[in-house]
Amino acid sequence: MVLFISALGIFALADGHADAFYLKFTSPKQHSLIIGSSRAAQGIQPRICNALLPGVKLYNYAFSRIHTPYGEPYLLSIKRKLDPESHNGVFVLEVNPWTISDTREERTDGGYFRESESVLGKVKYVNMAPNIPYLLYCYTGRNIELITKKWPNYHGENLEVRDDGWFEVALKDDQHRKEQRVKATLNSYREMREEYLGASKRRLEYLKTIIEYLKRHGTVLLLRMPVDKAMREMEHEWMPNFDIKMEKLAKETRVEYWNAALQHQEYEYTDGHHLSISSGEEFSKELAKFILQCLEQNKK
Repeated sequence: MVLFISALGIFALADGHADAFYLKFTSPKQHSLIIGSSRAAQGIQPRICNALLPGVKLYNYAFSRIHTPYGEPYLLSIKRKLDPESHNGVFVLEVNPWTISDTREERTDGGYFRESESVLGKVKYVNMAPNIPYLLYCYTGRNIELITKKWPNYHGENLEVRDDGWFEVALKDDQHRKEQRVKATLNSYREMREEYLGASKRRLEYLKTIIEYLKRHGTVLLLRMPVDKAMREMEHEWMPNFDIKMEKLAKETRVEYWNAALQHQEYEYTDGHHLSISSGEEFSKELAKFILQCLEQNKK
């Protein structure tokens, strides 16, 4: 009993420092969502967007390439997170080649989504605070880390999910460490191409289903976020028709598609494909302007 009470006490201290996901599953149902991979989770700051969008309160419900490619698990989680009474919401769907691709392990069974075995597939309660099921069955760290992670680590890094869902990654780097990280990330993505089969018909269909579902609750837009030049070139080499696919999908579903990757040189990145905090602020301002344009068009 003492151990049980002690565990509950520690669980009560869990916050945005626990990991990259926990806090997103403790917030209430939302009216407007940012959806996508870690590029959106780290790069789009709702606080900045909302300050420029009267009456809109975006919440960052983006996770990672591994956990939230477009498929059935993400669709179900989005439905659990969205307030069914939302009718004038704004929904930003971040897309990139990896979020519409199947892996080789998914080839043999068209009904199998590998992310169903991850957090997104396992967590059925996405609005529970504290989220005891998550901490018991999905949290991978030691319980004591729910306390120790509240302070910067030995590298001076601070990782925290904010109350609006934004995953803040504050790094203290010298130029050498940054260059090493950029190189390592690009190499890992080059190698990772061997795991993927390319654009998936079923994932594109689920992306379309998500768009059509969210359109019943407000304005939807597709977004390709900026990455640095080398990452952009590598992705283009691997999937040269990605933007054509997104433009076609946007036309079919009558939503806007913003290929912000064309402005990649205007921003700085922590590892070649995640925006730095300062660049994330600037990008979030530009995103808010684009959302305003979309909202104005919808009024016509």
